Parts: sequence; structure tokens; C-alpha cells
Amino acid sequence: MGTVILTICLEWPYDSLWFKMQGLCQDYAILIQFTRIYWNTRKGYGDETHQRLFDVERPRRDHNSNSGSMRLFQFSPNCYTFILVLGSFIHIFGNVYVTLWYYKTHAYLLLSFSYCITFPIYCYYVYLDTHSVATPPTQKYVILPDNGKLKVILVVLSSIFLSFLSARISLIIESHANNDN
Repeated sequence: MGTVILTICLEWPYDSLWFKMQGLCQDYAILIQFTRIYWNTRKGYGDETHQRLFDVERPRRDHNSNSGSMRLFQFSPNCYTFILVLGSFIHIFGNVYVTLWYYKTHAYLLLSFSYCITFPIYCYYVYLDTHSVATPPTQKYVILPDNGKLKVILVVLSSIFLSFLSARISLIIESHANNDN
């Protein structure tokens, strides 16, 4: 309700900037959380090569078979969770770019292009998550970060700060662009 009320009460372009800023808060929080998941999973698994996940729909051959071929389509959990970080980074890049250059058409094209990349990346993660199995004795899991009150507060404050920073830089860029014209 607060977002809607502020959007209605603010004058142009501050209403759209406020609306954009609250969306950026969510995007920054997602990027921070996915990065935390990646680092915790990386720390939990380490660089152990025996921790592998396999796609059950793709052919797989063992190293011990007589054909001498290797296992196909295997990936480590570190790469598996990095997909989330990559997708959220591409999306936040497009979203911040359109925030900074609000009146430029190419910024909106870049934002649309970032959607075209980000959501298939997320879909690929879901595909990997639902179609992969771990080889014994490992199990397939993602190590979630600690969500104590202090860490949640830090993520929220960081998201708000980064969103305000993006909006403030946008205002500076637009004021310089208007002064040049």
C-alpha cells in the first residue's frame, strides 16, 4: 500500500523512479541471496571432484566400462548454484542500466534482452534441479545461508542502500543530461 500511495502522490518522474527503486530492492536482495547460496554451497562442497550430479535423461557411461568413454553431462554443485547468480546478475544489470538511463530507448531494449536471458537461465536451473541425481555416496543439496536476524537485516539494508544509490545516480545522470541540452 505504501508503494502505491507514494507512486500516486509523487510527481513525474519521481513517481516512476520510486516505483523502479522498490523493484530494484527486490532484485538486489535476490542477487545477494543467490550469491550467499553459491558461496555456502561452494564452501560446503569445496572443490571435491567426486561430488557430481548427473542428468537422468542424458546418456551416461562409466570410466570403468570397456569402451573407454567418459561420463557425459556431469556438473558440480558449485556450477549448479552459480547459474542462479549469473541469472540474477544479468537481470540486475539490465534493470540498473534502464534506471540510470531512464529516457534512452536502448536502455529499455537492454532490459528486455536481460529478461530474455535471465528467465531461461532460471528455467535451466529448475531443469537441472528436477532432472539431476547425485552419485552415491553424495546427495543432491544446496547449502542455504544462515538466516539469523542480523544477516536478514543486513541483506535488507544492503538492498535498500543499493536501490537508493542506483536511483540517486540516475537523478544525477538525468540532471546532467538536462543541463547539457
